[in-house]
Amino acid sequence: MANSGDPKSFGRRGVDQPSVPNAPAASRDTRYQDLSNRAAQAVLREFEESAVILAVILSVLNRAAPTEVVPFSLQAFRSTSPTCFIALRSELQEFGFLAETIAGLGRYYNAIEDARFATDEIANDMPEGFDQEWQASAIEVINIAADFALELVADLKKSKDHQSSAFEAPSPLLGPFLQSARDGQSPCWIAGRPTLPEWYDVRLTARHALNFPATLIYQNRRDHVIVLCIGLTGMDVSPAPSCQIGQCITLVFDFGRQLDGVVVHKNDGYAVISLSSMLSHSDPLIAGR
Repeated sequence: MANSGDPKSFGRRGVDQPSVPNAPAASRDTRYQDLSNRAAQAVLREFEESAVILAVILSVLNRAAPTEVVPFSLQAFRSTSPTCFIALRSELQEFGFLAETIAGLGRYYNAIEDARFATDEIANDMPEGFDQEWQASAIEVINIAADFALELVADLKKSKDHQSSAFEAPSPLLGPFLQSARDGQSPCWIAGRPTLPEWYDVRLTARHALNFPATLIYQNRRDHVIVLCIGLTGMDVSPAPSCQIGQCITLVFDFGRQLDGVVVHKNDGYAVISLSSMLSHSDPLIAGR
């Protein structure tokens, strides 16, 4: 792990910030504080995303009857590995996290491994529905992770009150929402299918200014564009490509990152692209905004 006092170390982890040689001490301090806030925010978003996914899974398990056929795949809701937390764990206390909160995040993600195993069985091994005994066992395992998550919601608020940086604690709606799922309800089950909570869904559709050059590839064409803004589920590019709405594209940023998507709207000035795979809150394209 690189020394936390070296601002260049963050760039190697994906929180992009160039080093400025011989910068004045005040400038270095300001830059380091900004990097610290970005890194802390990435860890918090990663946790919030994981906790929401946990509530979705619990909503399904709480709702489904033992013989009910689940009308969707849970694959899309499986939690990913906590890459930001793993990379930055040794430095979180400097970013304003309390020691008890850091320990709690470790316990939570350990419990998530067991929850992920149960989710894999749902998605891969039991497409026909749930066995009643297995269902009860899975809920018990996942509820352990939910208990740790609820403790963390309270601890993260303490960390936010304790430190002076600009990062935000998780949404105040997360605790009651997760508690509802933990209590056996199904807050994410609407009209016969799992649905992300409205307060979280708004965050998915939000766009963050980017203004990065890229190349749009489709039908053997290569159009040079600027990615004006990006969100978890899509991005806006300018100028609009000459292809039709519904065209599948590949976008390659000048620094090499590649994203696949579909053109869903266009006018004379720009086009909207829906991404084939949703980005994570901890993705450098999102976390650094």
